[in-house]
Amino acid sequence: MLGLRTADRQLIFPTWQISEHQVLPGLTEVLGAFRGQPLWSVGLWLTTPHPGLDDRTPVQVLEAGVQDEQVRDLAQATAVRWS
Repeated sequence: MLGLRTADRQLIFPTWQISEHQVLPGLTEVLGAFRGQPLWSVGLWLTTPHPGLDDRTPVQVLEAGVQDEQVRDLAQATAVRWS
C-alpha cells in the first residue's frame, strides 16, 4: 500500500487503496513499477484521469477490475519517463 507523509509528518494511507475490505486488486503491481519514485507523485498519478485509459483514473480502472495489465503497462512507461 501507498503510505504518504503529510507536512506535519503524519503517515496516511489513502482510502481509495481499499476495495471490499482488501487492497485494490492490481495496486501492488502498479506500485511496484514506481519503486524509488516520489510517493506523492505516484498518488497523484493514480488519481488523475489519463487519455490512455479513456480519461479514467488508474484507480477507477483497477476498481473496474478489467484492465489491470493496461494500468500496469502505463505505470511502467510513466516510471521510465520519470527516471
